[in-house]
Amino acid sequence: MDFEINWKAIYKNKTKKQHNSKEKSKYTDIDRQDLEAIEVYLKDELIFTQKINGNKRLIMRYRVKQNMMDQNDSSYVFMIGWQKTDNGKNTQEINYIYPNGIIETAGKWNNSKAMYSKPTLRVEEK
Repeated sequence: MDFEINWKAIYKNKTKKQHNSKEKSKYTDIDRQDLEAIEVYLKDELIFTQKINGNKRLIMRYRVKQNMMDQNDSSYVFMIGWQKTDNGKNTQEINYIYPNGIIETAGKWNNSKAMYSKPTLRVEEK
């Protein structure tokens, strides 16, 4: 995969926990109670910071769209954002980061395309 996204979890006490895209995902190791932000790096360049405050719940995923006719033809996107529930109403703010560094802020889930649809949420994301 040519898409080298790395990230750092920034905690309220200002400690940082780094993740390298070549390692197995450490997403589940994030201490969500003390999380302040996630810094996203394309290779070694900081390109995006996702702040997490209040009752926002972090959501992060790699998405891959594979061409079934050509195994060498794949599209990648890194999805990062949050969702929260206030008075029974769910709100999301989702961003898509592409291999060329373009960042698209999409707001809520776009279920019309699989690449941008709502992921299966983990317990800590619900």
